Amino acid sequence: MELPLAQGLLPDYPCGERTVVLFVASVIGLSCFCALFFWLSRMLPPMTWESSGRFGRVAYLDDLPQNQNSSWHPDPKTAGSAPVGLFALSILIASLVPPFSHSLLSIVATDTSIIGTSCYMASTERDVFDRAEAHITYRYDYGRNHGRIDWLEVRQGSNRPLIVSLNRNRYLNNWAQIAPDAIREYRAQPD
Repeated sequence: MELPLAQGLLPDYPCGERTVVLFVASVIGLSCFCALFFWLSRMLPPMTWESSGRFGRVAYLDDLPQNQNSSWHPDPKTAGSAPVGLFALSILIASLVPPFSHSLLSIVATDTSIIGTSCYMASTERDVFDRAEAHITYRYDYGRNHGRIDWLEVRQGSNRPLIVSLNRNRYLNNWAQIAPDAIREYRAQPD
């Protein structure tokens, strides 16, 4: 008998395909965010002001007279390519974080063990905990502006701990069969 205890994002995809899907979704999402930022920055009027400080007027590059003898003449067609290039590079680097992070696929309990399946990069990892020897403890923390965060920790020997969020977990009744003391402690907490 397998009892489901948790399910992660995109559990039906193999880890290799899941890595590609998360990378493409991250690139598209961050690109849309940066495009919105550039669009909003173009909509704002140019910012110039007079300063009453000892340096006098604050001038931006657009306000400076073009000196024909200087060696630097920004081409208006390519002047925006450096920030766009930096944003493109930061999008690619930031998009590598979600697909290459260690992420949970599913947790199931059998009669003798708790099995956590997860993805790390493109490979599937399985963590097996013996139900008789595993220590399941309830933990909570108060996050800034997020209220209370509740989770269960499954530990056994030198295995990497298995951490399961209890907030909006649809398998609480199944956890109550596996770890009744921890769930009782969770339900006893004031909201």
